[in-house]
Amino acid sequence: MKRRRTPQEKKALSYAKDCRNVYGANNKASRKNIPLTKAKERRRFRKQAQQSLHRLYRSGDEGAVIEESSLIRNVWRAGGWTKLDDEPLRAFVERQKQNRLGRYGRKKSK
Repeated sequence: MKRRRTPQEKKALSYAKDCRNVYGANNKASRKNIPLTKAKERRRFRKQAQQSLHRLYRSGDEGAVIEESSLIRNVWRAGGWTKLDDEPLRAFVERQKQNRLGRYGRKKSK
């Protein structure tokens, strides 16, 4: 049977494991933009592959080898789009705290 965690232990685990989206856009927009960007990346790859196949059919034997090797290399798509990592909750809260301290008393009248 598992040992029950204290609230302090739960809070420490939460700070260690949870993350926050710090990309800068509306956090609800990510629900649409991440799948859309992935889809665009896939479409771009399929278009490149299709164009390579068309060139492969039109070119001679020596051109076919070059096109085939470039098509195989592009299949693995090294690089491409990746989602930015989220910031750990502990760092996010610390940054918010520093920003809050920097704003304190800024607009006080003289």
